[in-house]
Amino acid sequence: EAATIDHVSVGEQQPETEHEFKGERTETGINEGRRWRHGSWFQYTLDTQGESAVDIEVTYWGGDRGRRFDVLVNSKRIASEELQGSKPGEFFAKRYSIPESVLKAASNGRVTIKFVATRWLAGGVYDVRLLRPEK
Repeated sequence: EAATIDHVSVGEQQPETEHEFKGERTETGINEGRRWRHGSWFQYTLDTQGESAVDIEVTYWGGDRGRRFDVLVNSKRIASEELQGSKPGEFFAKRYSIPESVLKAASNGRVTIKFVATRWLAGGVYDVRLLRPEK
């Protein structure tokens, strides 16, 4: 938790509003007691709080399959994901580094993290957080 800079409680109205949620054809629900969101595309804006090096950590459900999507930060693709159901019955977190050039160009230290489906749906996403990089 000490490494967390900013965090979105996915699928919860107030935290999503605070993080400027936008999306198209999205749905939210609960699985194993945790809220998720998926859709054609959806995004959140988070605050880096002036940190010069930042990672994103996204939590997925290991049983989701057939979903292919891109992860963008301020319109720059930083990853392409394909969920293949490779960890059934468990959540897993994936960490992505935000390129320094994207952070330097970020207006007021804010980054918009966007999930865009390239096949079927983007997500389900259970948690999105900005973290200080691991040392």
